[in-house]
Amino acid sequence: MEYIPHFLKTHSKKKSAYLRFLRYKIANASSIILLKTELIMVYLIFFIAFYGKLRKVFIVNEPLSLVGFFGLKLSGKVALVTGANSGIGKAIALYLAEEGADVVIDYVVNPGEANEVADQIRAMGRKALAVKADVSNAAEVKSMFTKIIAEFSKLDILVNNAGIGNLITTVDMSDEAWNKMIAIHLYGTMNCTREGLKIMLKQKSGKIINIASICGTTGCLGAAHYSAAKGGIIGFTRAVAREVIQQGINVNAIAPGYVDTPLLSSAGLTQEALKELLKEIPIGRLGKPREIASLVAYLATDDANFMVGQVISPNGGQVI
Repeated sequence: MEYIPHFLKTHSKKKSAYLRFLRYKIANASSIILLKTELIMVYLIFFIAFYGKLRKVFIVNEPLSLVGFFGLKLSGKVALVTGANSGIGKAIALYLAEEGADVVIDYVVNPGEANEVADQIRAMGRKALAVKADVSNAAEVKSMFTKIIAEFSKLDILVNNAGIGNLITTVDMSDEAWNKMIAIHLYGTMNCTREGLKIMLKQKSGKIINIASICGTTGCLGAAHYSAAKGGIIGFTRAVAREVIQQGINVNAIAPGYVDTPLLSSAGLTQEALKELLKEIPIGRLGKPREIASLVAYLATDDANFMVGQVISPNGGQVI
C-alpha cells in the first residue's frame, strides 16, 4: 500500500491527485534506473567489442579493421602464409592474425624480418611460428608442414604468396632465370598445396588462397617468365578447386595489379617507367599491401564459402 499523509485521508480529490503523482514519480524513477542499466550494458558490449581492436591500433600500431567488427571471424584458425616476411605476405600474415588466426610465417631470407612479424602477431595475443623453407624444394616444404602439425595439430588456411620478380626480355632470358621463376611460383604453389591438402582432406575443411598477378591474365612486358608462372597458378587454382570443393575445401586466387612492395622495387622498374605505368591505372596510384590482405582475409572466412575457383583482381581499374 502507498503511504498517504493524514491530512489527505479526509480529502478524496486531493488523495487521488497525490496517489497519481506518487505513482508517476515511482514509475519515472524506475524508468531512469532501467535506462541507466541499459546504457551500462550497451557501454559494456561496445567496450568488449572495441577492446581488442583499440589495443591493436594504439598498442600494436595496427590499423583498425572492419572485418569481423563485432567478433573475430578467424578466431581459432591456423594459417600458413608463404613469403610472409615482407610486402604482401607480411600484410596478409598480420591481417589474418588481427582477425584472430594463429599464423605460420614462411621465409627464405631475412630471418630478422620474419621474427619481427612473428613478434607483432604474438603482441596481438596470437600464436606465431617462423619457419625457414624454400617453397620450390619439396623436401623443405614437407618438413615445414611436419612442424606445423607438431605445433598446431591442424591447418585451416594456406596462402601461397612466395615469389620473386625481375624484368628481362624473352630473347635475353637464360634457362636459369626461367626455371627459377617457374620453380618458386608454380612449383612452390604446387608443393605447398599438395602438403596442405593432405591435412585439409582429413579435416574435410580448409581455405587455399593463391596469389597470382594481373600479369597472369594479360601478360606483362619484359616479364614472360613471371607472366607464365602466374598464369599457371591461375589454371592450377581452377583445376584444384574442382577437385576438392566436395570435401569442404575452397580454393581461390587473387591476381593483384601493381602493388607498392619491395618486390616491385627490386624488379628493375625505373621512375620514368613507373610514371608511365601509373597513367594506365585509372585510380592513379599503386595498390597497398593491406588492400590485398583484406581480400585474403575475406576468402579465408566462411562468408566466402560460395567462392570456388575464382580469380579476383584488385588492380585499380587497369583491367576491367
